[in-house]
Order: sequence, then structure tokens, then C-alpha cells
Amino acid sequence: MKADQHLRVVPSWRLALAPGEGHDFPQTPGWWDLRDLSPEESDDMPRLRTALLRSLPPLPDGCAVLDLGAGTGSLVTLMAAFYPRLRYTLLDANGSALERAREKVREVVPDLDVSFITESVEASALAPLPGGPFRLVTSSIALHDLVRPAAPENAPGQARHAEDHRTLLRRVLGALDPGGHFIYADAMRPGFRVMEHLGLLDEAGFTEVDCAFVAGRFLVCGGQRPNEASTNQTITKGGQ
Repeated sequence: MKADQHLRVVPSWRLALAPGEGHDFPQTPGWWDLRDLSPEESDDMPRLRTALLRSLPPLPDGCAVLDLGAGTGSLVTLMAAFYPRLRYTLLDANGSALERAREKVREVVPDLDVSFITESVEASALAPLPGGPFRLVTSSIALHDLVRPAAPENAPGQARHAEDHRTLLRRVLGALDPGGHFIYADAMRPGFRVMEHLGLLDEAGFTEVDCAFVAGRFLVCGGQRPNEASTNQTITKGGQ
């Protein structure tokens, strides 16, 4: 064991027991994969991912899919078993998690057309997401980490969160082909539940906005980019 490991303060296991508690546990791929073994039905990750995948529109062979905040690739690993001939891109800031994702997807579909992008997604950035355009963008329990929510009593923080969330949704919209879909699962927070998610999707420019699944503190919702002629969409805060 290295000397600096003796000096490191070991965080308490209790940090992970409270939803929304700040900790770096997800930086360890094995710890994150164990979220799939949740004992609580309302906190059942496999059930949530199944609901997300059952909500997807039909996807023709060869179309491009982005998984935003892909982590260790659990969603794509499940999806590839049903759609093995799509072109997948996994985007996440955690390189170690993407290495685990690479191992997992190769076990399921060894010849899967898949690429990995290690990059932080800044919610307040204006450019479309990298690697597009895509027929589908998915995200599984990642948006609330990309756009950190504020406490319900923090009005300025709530306004900041709504603006950043809206801006991120516009980035997703700009990465989609005309007619493409964004379908995601995420955790709800006090003051930011189903109606808030749907409202911001609408404000960001999505059509066909709806919620497909709600269980406990989780939901699956999404929308579609309008089927207009393909253009280089300019994304600005406030829709300007």
C-alpha cells in the first residue's frame, strides 16, 4: 500500500444512504454497478432502465445513438442485446467507468459498433453535444449530476438550475437529427418533479413531450426534435 493511501481520509459509507448527498463513490465503477442490486422496488435501477428502453421508438439498423452520462454502460449493454446493429456513442467524464463499459458491451455484442468519448458535459455550454447528429439520445440517472439541483428554499439556485437544465436540453436538441428523440430516466427532487421536467423539455424546443414511467423518486420522460429540414441549429440561453 502506498504511503499516501494511509493519509487519505476514508469517507463514511453513510454518505451513500441519503439521496443527493455529495460524495465521489461513483468514481469507482464496481460501486456504481452495484446500484443495479437495489433492494427497494422504488429504487430499482434495472426496472427503471427497462421502462426507458420499452419507451423507445423503433430504431432502424445503422442509426446513431448517444448515451449521455453513460457511466459503466449498463443501459447500452442492455439495449445492444435488442438493437445490436446500431452505432453507439457513450459519453462520460469518468474514463474508468467507460473502460468498464467497454468490457461489458463487448461481452454482450463483441462486434458492436461503439465509440467512447471521455469528456465533461458543461450544462451552461452552448455548442451541440459531440459526435452528432444522432437519431436517439438516451440518459440513465445522469442529468441531475450534470445539472446539480438546488434546495427548494433557494429561489436563486432554483432559477439557476432551471436555466442550466434548459440549456443542456437545447444542447441535446441540437445534437439530434430532425425527428430524433431524447428519452431519459432521472431522479426527481423536491420542487423539480414530473411537471418541471416536462415543462423544460417543452421550453427547450422539444415536441411530443411526455412522461412514460414514474416510480418512487424516479421518472422516464422525453420528447422529439421537430421533423423540419435539417439545419445547423444555433443554441443560445433564453432561446435567443
